[in-house]
Amino acid sequence: MPRQQLKLERRASLRAAITLLAVLALALPAAAKLIGENLLFEMPAGYKISREENNAKRWRREMVPAEQSADIWTTRIIVQVLHRRGDMAPAAYEAQVRANLLETCPSAEYHPIRDGFERGYRFSFWLLYCDLNTATGSPEYTYFKALQGREALYVIQKTFRRRLERWQIPQVARLLFDAHLCDNRVSYQVCPNSR
Repeated sequence: MPRQQLKLERRASLRAAITLLAVLALALPAAAKLIGENLLFEMPAGYKISREENNAKRWRREMVPAEQSADIWTTRIIVQVLHRRGDMAPAAYEAQVRANLLETCPSAEYHPIRDGFERGYRFSFWLLYCDLNTATGSPEYTYFKALQGREALYVIQKTFRRRLERWQIPQVARLLFDAHLCDNRVSYQVCPNSR
């Protein structure tokens, strides 16, 4: 093998090794942060954080499309962690949300989609529809997923102020179904990149 080609191959190998180390260095701190029970949810491309709240009862983050705001939006995602509510079943939270919605939307409709267990955690997935929310003055379609953890109740919801086209529904379902819990303390629920 000519000397020049050998030098080029060594440089390429060295660059690949440095790139691999850089990727591992970025991944390791992220994995190290995943201690205990964690909700894994990825904010969709084109969204921004519009509002965030954290107190003893809950952590809540609202996200809207980049060109919209916390107060003026057509689509919104809310992720919540209800601290110390691992005792609350998703069905109980679901009933509470339905009762609250009936106060601002007497004609609200409830549509259960799926419930059961996912990675060892109880979950529920449902749709609430309001033809005219008196608090906002617009129709609202909200898809919910609630997950009962050991330490908290985790809720992801996506709300639209318009009716969805049939082809859009699987995208919403995928966003919510991809959100899940992991826990590095439980062998069958280990978080990604933590083994």
